[in-house]
Amino acid sequence: MLRPLSILAIASCAALMAGCEHVAPAKPTPVLKPGETCPAERVVLPKLYASTRSRVREGWFLLNYDLDGSGKAVNISVIETSQPDLIDPGPVEAIRKTSFAPGLTRFGCKALFTFF
Repeated sequence: MLRPLSILAIASCAALMAGCEHVAPAKPTPVLKPGETCPAERVVLPKLYASTRSRVREGWFLLNYDLDGSGKAVNISVIETSQPDLIDPGPVEAIRKTSFAPGLTRFGCKALFTFF
């Protein structure tokens, strides 16, 4: 049998959850301050798939990423390519494998990979 305090606690939790909607935490604004950079300690160059190489002779990928302070890039995304249908995971994997300075937190870093 539940004690009156337990019933009150359950009712309070239910009332609190019923009146609130889940809101994801806001992400920091993805803008570097003037003069800030995202220096890499060890750069990994992208390896493009053979299917990309056979279809496209030259082009580029512009990526956006954040540095989480552990020396790794997170939230990596391709924001633009030289051709709208150009899809290849190589540049994203290259940023994921690149090492950055530990302790460095940055939001809105950019990387441009060109190939020819």
